[in-house]
Amino acid sequence: MGSGKNWILILMVLGIIYCAPLPGLAQDPQADDEGIGLILSLSTVEQFEADVGDSQFDVSSYLVKLDKNLVQSRGMILNLGASFVVSDYSFSGLPADPWSDPWKTIQSADTGLAFILPTGGNWSYLLAATLGWSWEEGADVAEGQVQGIIAAATYAFRQDRHLGFGVGVFEGLEENMIFPYAAVSWKFNEKLSLSNPLRVGPAGPAGLELTYDASDTWQIGGGVADRFFRFRLDDEGIAPDGFGEMTGVLTWVRASRRASPKVMVDIYAGAILAGEVSMEDSGGRELENDSFGTVPLAAVSLELSL
Repeated sequence: MGSGKNWILILMVLGIIYCAPLPGLAQDPQADDEGIGLILSLSTVEQFEADVGDSQFDVSSYLVKLDKNLVQSRGMILNLGASFVVSDYSFSGLPADPWSDPWKTIQSADTGLAFILPTGGNWSYLLAATLGWSWEEGADVAEGQVQGIIAAATYAFRQDRHLGFGVGVFEGLEENMIFPYAAVSWKFNEKLSLSNPLRVGPAGPAGLELTYDASDTWQIGGGVADRFFRFRLDDEGIAPDGFGEMTGVLTWVRASRRASPKVMVDIYAGAILAGEVSMEDSGGRELENDSFGTVPLAAVSLELSL
């Protein structure tokens, strides 16, 4: 896959991360050359039952994420991160229905670094690259590789108002993907702000979230983002060594409580709108495609600063 992309692979060796909601930090006067401590995030997401074809399915996902700014100064931000996700799919239906048992457990892993470089003026630039894998348990992990590059430029209208544009380009799983996105970190007043809540990567752009600081310990938020999940299937079932895919528009509301300076708890309620699932054979030829409409979801996340 992409043997001619050696220049991408060189960046991959550096471990460049697939996520980039960081431009707003680039001119933080509190930043210092020692960076920040390690941030550990643990999350669980429950996507409730949805109808697809003549079957039903639900998804339980578990995520572990690590982040650390190795350098955080006026001259540069260097961010190192990694994540691992396990998603258990539970399908049920008559055996004759192709959606009665298309796949079971999907795993995803990503790792990398992101560079943010201020220019000394109001502009700052981000360059990152991605290396990740998405595969069904039992499939060849190497066949689930995805790689890419992210670039963005942001302009600081003032210290707490940054606006810009970015694009992510990804290759893998027999597809080339391009995701443009708006890079936003904009504080309207002391309590209300708009920003990118999600990471840019093969799953889609960063989305937008409006947040309200209700107090020193409580924050309320709501947002929307396009999501795109694609993964390599195992060598059994109706699409051996093929591909599974799920897309939709993710919407949510969030209540967050900072239990201490080093502990944050987030509780989410939301839905996937205009959801679709599809299967392809090993050559990328579509075998099945069905919509599942709107389905609710809930999530809990714990963030620890170590």
